[in-house]
This record gives sequence, structure tokens and C-alpha cells, in this order.
Amino acid sequence: MPVISDLPTDMTELLLEPRPSIHVLEVTGDRWTGKSTLLAQLADDAEARGWRVVVGRAAVQPSSARAPFGLFLGVMDDLLTRGSTGVGDEGQEGWDEGAFGGLLGLGEGTAELRDDPVFRYQNFRVVRGLLEEASASRGLLIVLDDVHWADESSLGLLEHLVRHPPRGTVLIALAHRPRQSSLQLHAVLNEAVRDGQSRRVVPPRLSAEEAAALLPEDISRVQSSLLLEESDHNPGLLKAFASMRLPLHPQWPSRANLPVEALAEVLRDFHALSLLGWRVARAAAILDEPFSLNVLQAVSQVDDEELHAAIDELAGQDIFEVEADARHLRFSSSLLRAAAHQSTGPGWLLGAHARAARLLARQRTDEVRLAEHLQFQIAGKDSRTSRLLLDAAAGHRWTDAMDASAWAQAALTIGDSGGDEAWATTVLGSALALSGRLGRSLETLQRVGGSTESHAHGVEALLWTAWARRMLGEGETADRELAEAVRAASGLGPVERAELLAGWVSCMLHLGRPVPAETMAELLGLVEALSAGERVRVHALCAMAGLRESGGTGARARAQTDAAAQLLDPLRDDDLVEHMDGLFWLARAEAELKRTEAAIGHLERGLSMAEGRRFHTVVPLFAGTLARVESGAGDPHSAVRHASVAVTAAGRTDSLYLQERCEGIHEELASGHGRAADIGRLAVPAGVVGRGGGEAGAAAEALDVLSKRELQIAVLVSNGRTNSQIARALVVSQKTVETHLGRIFKKLAVASRAEVAACVGRSQDHRVLLPRTSVGARSLLSSQASF
Repeated sequence: MPVISDLPTDMTELLLEPRPSIHVLEVTGDRWTGKSTLLAQLADDAEARGWRVVVGRAAVQPSSARAPFGLFLGVMDDLLTRGSTGVGDEGQEGWDEGAFGGLLGLGEGTAELRDDPVFRYQNFRVVRGLLEEASASRGLLIVLDDVHWADESSLGLLEHLVRHPPRGTVLIALAHRPRQSSLQLHAVLNEAVRDGQSRRVVPPRLSAEEAAALLPEDISRVQSSLLLEESDHNPGLLKAFASMRLPLHPQWPSRANLPVEALAEVLRDFHALSLLGWRVARAAAILDEPFSLNVLQAVSQVDDEELHAAIDELAGQDIFEVEADARHLRFSSSLLRAAAHQSTGPGWLLGAHARAARLLARQRTDEVRLAEHLQFQIAGKDSRTSRLLLDAAAGHRWTDAMDASAWAQAALTIGDSGGDEAWATTVLGSALALSGRLGRSLETLQRVGGSTESHAHGVEALLWTAWARRMLGEGETADRELAEAVRAASGLGPVERAELLAGWVSCMLHLGRPVPAETMAELLGLVEALSAGERVRVHALCAMAGLRESGGTGARARAQTDAAAQLLDPLRDDDLVEHMDGLFWLARAEAELKRTEAAIGHLERGLSMAEGRRFHTVVPLFAGTLARVESGAGDPHSAVRHASVAVTAAGRTDSLYLQERCEGIHEELASGHGRAADIGRLAVPAGVVGRGGGEAGAAAEALDVLSKRELQIAVLVSNGRTNSQIARALVVSQKTVETHLGRIFKKLAVASRAEVAACVGRSQDHRVLLPRTSVGARSLLSSQASF
């Protein structure tokens, strides 16, 4: 029987060569690190080797509500099923009616005996005897999950079995979280390790290769690295972050929208809380981290004694972390914070945000922190609150466009704009444009009017209107409106004039039109009045315009590109974010000049900035251009990946124009990628002897790099099987399938399941023996594993 390579060696050894001295296997780790998955893999492997496997799981309930011996209920239920153990019918019946009922205090008059030490010891011995009988003909694996939630009676029985192990081949495999486990459990397990009776295993951290197998194909390379870093290589966190396409920001729980499956799994950790603990956790979920005790108390509306009790409970469940000064707290995971926020009713949230806003206003907190609460204001007209929300939205649109648009909309709903309707409308329109709601943005901005001299914000409104039109496929209209504004505008300052000219040049480049020489000369003449970020944009626009004019050979265009790159180097993202158009055109100019590495670096930087700030309209521009540059550089796999990113991002906007453009890029590159694979881009190790000519021979040689298990999985992928179906067919866990897929992608140098299927389909020799489909007895355990 082949060894499951994903199981740690010291776990597999205990199944291959059971050792009488080792009868406990302890899997320890924090939340979502893969403990349950590791137990499921062990159960699958043990069952495949002929072991008997029984499973128990502790209930996630308040300690007062936990049933006695709840951890072992599943174990006993499996063992006491008639005919399923080595115990005969007569002995089985005696056990059902006697010892088991007495042990649980279910029999008449037995409840008062449960605390009697002699009675408990006698019944523990009976349980041990049952386990010995069940293991008489084959090995017995007892899987115990979530032991940190076990009741006191279960811990007592576990302690007895650890200290007085059953005779025969019996292995207890248990998983728990150390920070939530009782001192009693720690003492027992530490003693077993010290005495050489137990082996302690920590789930391995995800490698970059394994992470790639877990991440969807439409997540950019930079974002993938960020997700892996933010998740600290934790598989559960990584999958949750990937489902939302971004890591959770510690200050903004409202950004998170956990999928139902992830939300349900995370909320298991809250099931053990009292109503008081729930109340304080939900109040904390709307506050900035770390949150102070006085703000938490005011928002949750509890007294001192209740607050202290709730903190003890939440810290004991490892939901809260207490800072060194004991005056500030935070959630132990951003995922817990997001789940608490998402599960809170809208009515309670409104009241909690109102209480937080009143308290923070008295403390004179900054406007951005206050706006997060004021956006839920439901009172009548309030000019002061409206103005504060607009001020926060104006600056925050460059940090998070979605939040800024919500704040600006709330401001215009609850009050006037302090006499500056044009400014308020421009703030809302720009935030809507960045966040992908281009139709609404255009409608909003058109209320401002097209004149550049009717108000102070006329130029800004006109430029945002033109940009929204371009992204909606109305570039010709945008060009005409900007040209008219350039000709008609008079009395503008140098900065506003430069912004207007730059917007027009960008529009002409977008349409593929030549830029008049006098326009470039005027724009360059204004550059000294601009900030560093604005100067990068001007030089980049002039460089791209010059390359279009000279066919990519102009020395002046090269000089402008160099000037833009030199100015860009020392700038932080926050200095550049308002002028990302310059970063985009600089990358385009570098690509034209065959400075591919620099172009890719700048495009990835822009893509990362846009993704992190939820600039849904900007992401497709950088991702689609990056895909084309990578394709031209001979990296079709990354090109198709970033084309997928562009398609997904465009789908978050209301622009059919963007969606069609991105889908066209993806189709073009995907088909080109397929042709590249056909002519031999699949990695074939040197020295492999071909099994035929043409495409089939090349594909068959490529498949030679796969192990037998990897080849089995590749064939099942080509047959259209899902990961869960493959796991059932091969009697392994879904995590094992995902890990193997990551290795298959790397060995075949492919980026999708479709490419794996294509490779298998081209092979003339992919007939492999597949095990018969089987649903293992541990499928329930696998389905309950975290994420």
C-alpha cells in the first residue's frame, strides 16, 4: 500500500509499524492551520491499510451546556453498532444496557454516581476493555477532534486512556488548540510526551507551491504573494482571503463579505460564548484596533463587572488578545472580527455605530475613523455630520474607493454640502468612478456641468467625466469635450491648466491619436509648477506621445521616459496614487522601448495599488496591459493569469466596454497560450525517450515527469472530475488532491486545470489503473474539517 506523501513521516510510521510504546498522536496548532485535515488524511490512510477507525468530536457549546463524555459519543456510537466490532451480540447487549448507560449517568439512579471516583474508574476500565476487544483482529485508530472544547468528564476518560493505554494495536490521534486547552489536558499530554508514550505533530506551513493550488486562477501574482504573507501560510486563512480576493484590513470589518461556508465555519468559535460574550464581541467588531476598554464598554452598554467577565470569556476562547498594558484589546484574527461584524443584525449595528460616533466625537478623533460610524447616521438633516463625511470621503477615496463612495452618498443623504454642491458631487462622482459604478458616476458628475470656470471644481469634474466616458467606451465624446475645454478655458492657474492638458493627452493616447506638438510643448512648460507625482505623469504622457510619433525610435521620447522613471523611484504609493495614469503610461512607454522588466515591475505596482484600494475600474487596465507585456516577453502562463484577473475585475464594473475588451484579451492570449504549449513549451526533462511523434508524443513525454498518484489525478482532471470527486475516487482527502494539483501545475508548467486536461488528451499513453470509487468511513470528518 503506497504511503500518503502529504502526511508527516512520523505520523505515517505509526501506521506502517505500530509501536507499543507510542499510543497517542497529538496534533497541535492554532485555528485553521489544518489540524482537522491532517486527522482526516490519517484516518483515510489508516482505513486503507485495514485499520478500524472511529471518530469523536467535542461539542462547541458553553461549558455549562456540554453533555458529559460528549467527546466520546461518536466513538461509542461507532463501536456499539451491532455487528460492527469484535464484541459478540450478547456482550454488546450487556454493554448497551449496563456500563455505557451507567457511565453517562443515563440509567435510573446513576446520575449521582458520576462523581464517585470508584464508579468512574470501574467504568473507565470497561471502556478500555471494549477498545481492546475492538482492536483484537486489526488496528484501531481513535480520532478525537476539537479536544480543547471537551467537557470535564471526557477529559477524565481521555486522561485514563493515556495513562492506562488499552492493550493491542490502539492509537489515539487527537487535535487541539494549545491556547484554548485546559491545564488538565496540557498536563496529561505533556506527561505522555515526556514518558515517550506520545508523539506531538504540528501541521506543516503551506509552501508557495501548495498555496498556488489553493488560490483561484484570477488572483494576480502580487496579490497571491500578499495573501500568503497576510495569512502567515495558514491554509484556512488563505482560502478565506482568496474567497474575498483580498486580505482583511484590521480597521475596516465592513469591507469583508465572507462566503456563507467560510462564515459558518468561523462562527463555530462563537457558539461557546454566553449572550454577554456575544454582545461584547459584536461591539468590538465595529471599533478600530486596538480598542480601549472605555469605548468597548460604552458601545456594548455593559457595566464594569459584565465587561470584565466578558473579556475573560473572550480571551479564554482565544477570540480576544489582551495587550501588555491590559488596557487595549484586539481580535486574535481578522477573520473572527469580520464574522462577528457580518453576523450582527442591522438594527443593533445602527445603535452601536451611533454610540461609537458620539464617544469618538467627544474624544476629537480623526475624521476618517469617525466617518466609519457616521455613515450609518439615520437622523434628519445634519449639515455638520454631512460636511465631516464629505471631508473624509474626499481624502479616503484614494485609500478605499468603495468606502469613500458610501460616505459621500451618506453625506448627501443626511445633509447639505455646506454651500459647495459642486465639490460634494465631484467627490461622490470620482469615488463612484474608481469603484466601478461608472454609469452612476457619469450621471452624478453631469450635474456639475461642463464649464471649467463656473466653479473651483470644474476642471476636476470635467476630467472625471472624461475618464468615466473612456471606461464606458465613449472615448470620442470625452476627446471632443476635453478639446473644447482646452480651447475655451482661460484664467486657469498652471496646475489646473496642466491637469486639463494631461487629461486630454491621455484621452488621445487612449484613442490612438497623434498628440499635437504644441500641446506637448505647453504641457512640458508647466511641469515645474507640479508635484513630483504629477511630473511623473507629464513626462510619461510626453514619452508615450513621442514614441507614437517617432515609431519607437525617438531620442526625446527615451529621455522623457528616463525622466519619469527617475522621478518615480523615490515616491511612495501614497504620493503616486492620485497620478496612477502616469504610472500606466510610463509602463506602456517602457514596453515600447523593450524595457520589459521595468514595464512589468511598474504594472505590477499599479495593479497592487488598485487591488488594495478597491479601484475596480483601474484594475482591468493594469492587469490587461500586464498580460499583454508578459505574453510578448514569452511568459504565457503569467499572461493568461493576469488576463483572468482583468476579466474578473471588469466584471465588478458596469462597463460592457471594459468587460468585452478584457474578455477579448483573455481569449486571444489563452488561444495563443494553447498553441505555445502544442509546439513544446511543456517542460520535458532531458534524456526522456519519446513514445511517438507529434503532439501526442510531446504530451506523453511531459506526463513522464509526474508520479503515479499525480498522473492519476491529472487523468481524473481531464475527465472533468472536481477535487472532491477525485478525493473520493482515490480515497484521500481533498487537501491532498489540492497539494498534488499544485505540483502537477509546476511540473507541467501550466496554470489551469484546462491545460492539464489538454496535455492528458494529447497523450497516446495515459491509461492508468485507478482505484475503485469509494467513500471512506471518514468522509464525515473530512467534510467538517476547517475550510
